[in-house]
Amino acid sequence: MAPDRNEATGESERTDQGPRADDGTPAGDDTVAERAPDPGSEPTAHAQPIQERSQRRRERILDSAFHVFSRRGYHDTAVDDIARQAETSKGGIYFHFPTKESIFLELMRSTADRFMARVERAAAAQPDPLAQADAALRVALGTFAGHRTMARLLLVDALGAGRAFQVETQRLHERFARLIAGYLDRAVEQGIIEPVDTWIVAEAWFGAVHEVVMRWLMTDDPGALEDAYPTLRVIFLRGVGIPVALPAGTVPG
Repeated sequence: MAPDRNEATGESERTDQGPRADDGTPAGDDTVAERAPDPGSEPTAHAQPIQERSQRRRERILDSAFHVFSRRGYHDTAVDDIARQAETSKGGIYFHFPTKESIFLELMRSTADRFMARVERAAAAQPDPLAQADAALRVALGTFAGHRTMARLLLVDALGAGRAFQVETQRLHERFARLIAGYLDRAVEQGIIEPVDTWIVAEAWFGAVHEVVMRWLMTDDPGALEDAYPTLRVIFLRGVGIPVALPAGTVPG
């Protein structure tokens, strides 16, 4: 995930947007030129640059929102703050996102997608399913460790922002647990580990990672999150019957 990004506070309603043109677009806002062509019309050479410009602006809004949410938190951020950071009008924000909530939800979804893609790429390079599950754990911790602001937005700010955000966090939980359970299912099929309820194991793995990351995020002097990996790895592998010891020099806890 890129380090820059890669309940209601009254922002759910569009207010104070200034005069609007006949088509409902804020008067004077250059988002008018970004409207998609009529579905029945033939594409023009001009359409592609317009669409590209619109997509670039949307990404700029999301990057700007990430920075503002990181500094001010979800509740204390207003759409005006995001517009200022993105150097666009408030109407320009609403052209792409109807509410502040929709911006934050999109940030959560896109961040979760990049997180899972990174984990899956690392696991795919491993020779067997148990090594894939191990790699998923290592990369998950490493990703959070390298992007503490992102982790705080995804796991802490979202927790207090409302039910819609909690649902997105739960979806990430389920995606990660499902991935781990799939690796463990194949490990059982290949005789690498004994038969076990892989979903319960995967839920326990994610729960342990989540608690360790949350403690790290809520501590003023957290230390290195990666230091938790050797101990977590031993706990997890022993839990599926793999005899493994802590590396020499590792201090538990």
